[in-house]
Amino acid sequence: MQSLLRSRYPSTCEPAEDPAIANIVDTARYPIHELDGTQAAATIAKARAAWETYGEVSLPGFIRADVRALLADEVSGLPAHNRRYTAPYLARKSLGSNASLDPEHPLRRLFQSDIHAVAGDQIPNATLLRRVYDSPAVAAFFARVIRRGRLYHYADGLQQLNVMYLLDRGGRSWHYDGSDFVATLMVQQADEGGDFDFAPFIRTRCGGGGGDAENFARVRELFDGAYAGRRTTRAEAGTVQLFNGCRSLHRVRTAFGPTARITAVLSYDSNPPCAQQLPSLEANVRNYGERVRDSAVWLRAQEERRRLCAGVESPPPFETEG
Repeated sequence: MQSLLRSRYPSTCEPAEDPAIANIVDTARYPIHELDGTQAAATIAKARAAWETYGEVSLPGFIRADVRALLADEVSGLPAHNRRYTAPYLARKSLGSNASLDPEHPLRRLFQSDIHAVAGDQIPNATLLRRVYDSPAVAAFFARVIRRGRLYHYADGLQQLNVMYLLDRGGRSWHYDGSDFVATLMVQQADEGGDFDFAPFIRTRCGGGGGDAENFARVRELFDGAYAGRRTTRAEAGTVQLFNGCRSLHRVRTAFGPTARITAVLSYDSNPPCAQQLPSLEANVRNYGERVRDSAVWLRAQEERRRLCAGVESPPPFETEG
């Protein structure tokens, strides 16, 4: 069993301390080891422009072509929890009962999701994917693009690194994320379908909260296929996407064919581990299944967190000066 809260905080987080990442990341195209260089500055400036305009950055070819097949093979067929459900795009508890709403209100519409989620403790430590997530150079590059002074690994060992499978006819319905930043890696694209749709900044603020902030009229246009601001991308294997999902409504269209669509979700936080807000037991059970209730999984994670945070100063972040 994997350690659910492994120590990933070296004494310093300078990109130059991670030269081996060049065996996985195409550093000729993305010079993450030289963030103050001229080429990196141009790459970061272009990425920032997309981030600030659309809340989304696509980095095609981030993973070297010669290791993509191995990366996919290492994370294929891992134990996964099938999340299959039908629900509105916002949780009913957010805005009360939907029964009194207009029949055409977007909250009255139901959408089906069918995905298979691999929790972080099921992803072997030796995989290339783990090396990408653990890399301080990768994290520092992401921080520079989105103008974060520092990034920490997410302290919940189940959610910090996930693999998502969309099998034949699987999809992920319209939804918002709980955070304003997430990094995803396209490990393997589906034979057909699996495109990513999003509506940049259709929500006024993260968390919504109802009322004008949710912009229901625009959401209705989106669901009706009439919203001019919708964007669609189809990432190829090796592409990294940085995304602001708490304000941009998004979905993954139905995938078709025998080749699974495989993505990895890399989660970071602006707060040090002992100051982060972590999910509850019930939230992780919904995400990864009843096995999480096993003391060998959940209680071990809690014990590791207590040990890390008991009278210990917060470890150094992945710092950047951009």
